[in-house]
Amino acid sequence: MVVNRMVCLTVLLSGSVLICSSGCGGGSSSGPVTAKTSESPVVSGKDQVKERLQAVAASGSGGSALGGIRQALEELKKTDAALADQLLQDLSALEQTDDAETLKKLATAMIAKL
Repeated sequence: MVVNRMVCLTVLLSGSVLICSSGCGGGSSSGPVTAKTSESPVVSGKDQVKERLQAVAASGSGGSALGGIRQALEELKKTDAALADQLLQDLSALEQTDDAETLKKLATAMIAKL
């Protein structure tokens, strides 16, 4: 009976050591993981700028919703410099406010110009 207990204990301890030493994942390593940099989303063309501004006008929130609009408006300068300059001024005002109602009004005004 003592021998059976010793055998059981040995098997149990051996199994525990095997489980603990194998780890959880053990998957293949594909090298170091690099963090993605936060970049502005790509927005191009009047329609996409308009779509993004409609989201701002509906929600009243700016922040990341405004990402990429400035770059798209800079591109618009190549084809319609006057409109792009007006919208860039409006965008600057939009970026500087946190008031939801002001954000909605400014975005709606910008949409009307597009």
